[in-house]
Amino acid sequence: MHPNAKRWVERHLRAEEAERFRRELEIFLGEVLGPLLGHNFRGLQAGYPYLHIPIDGVLYLRYVKRGRKPAAFQLIGRALTEGTDGERRYRKALDQYNTLSLDGWAVLGFTSDNLTDDLPTCREFVGRMLGTDAGGGE
Repeated sequence: MHPNAKRWVERHLRAEEAERFRRELEIFLGEVLGPLLGHNFRGLQAGYPYLHIPIDGVLYLRYVKRGRKPAAFQLIGRALTEGTDGERRYRKALDQYNTLSLDGWAVLGFTSDNLTDDLPTCREFVGRMLGTDAGGGE
């Protein structure tokens, strides 16, 4: 993971949360968002922007830059759909996503599989959202 991404994780996430989403964060910050921002994570914050009860298996990253529409990235870990209440957690995650969309946020969601199996598309989506060049593909 890029040193700036590692520092950001250490400063903004609890250790157990960082470990639970380790792989998703390594890919998203190191290979998707980081290169688009020049690994400058100023304006990136962790967590859902409204008061809520956290959902196991979902991590929100918010990117707010003056003069731009606020952006939220929903990283979806495998724990979201595992277990007996996976369907309930999934519905709650969709409610959160939809609330942000209706409130004017630009929102993108990525599962672990999206990030590992289709990195160029993830880069393209984030680049388009931020209005930057998604650059170089794979």
